[in-house]
Amino acid sequence: MLQENFFIEQVLPGGMNRPLTAAEHDAYREPFPTPRDRLPVLRWIQQIPVNGDPADVDAAVRRNQDVLLRGPVPGCCCTASPARWSARPSWTGAAATVLVWRS
Repeated sequence: MLQENFFIEQVLPGGMNRPLTAAEHDAYREPFPTPRDRLPVLRWIQQIPVNGDPADVDAAVRRNQDVLLRGPVPGCCCTASPARWSARPSWTGAAATVLVWRS
């Protein structure tokens, strides 16, 4: 993971709807030139809850989601293409809480 910069080299480009240009890919690589620099990315990935595990992180994410969906502060979710990860929102019951800002 750290030696090969797996997230930046494999996961990130695999999550796009088009190939990254060399310049784009280099911009993602730039903050993580050495295995030691990549450690925060590994820690972040290890903290993403999957099927409720780790339970404490899953609970925190669910609490935050509940606050954001039902709280008094209007929210805005932006999705974009060509990114695959958030190309289509998949919320349940959140339509009333999504605010669209127009200029």
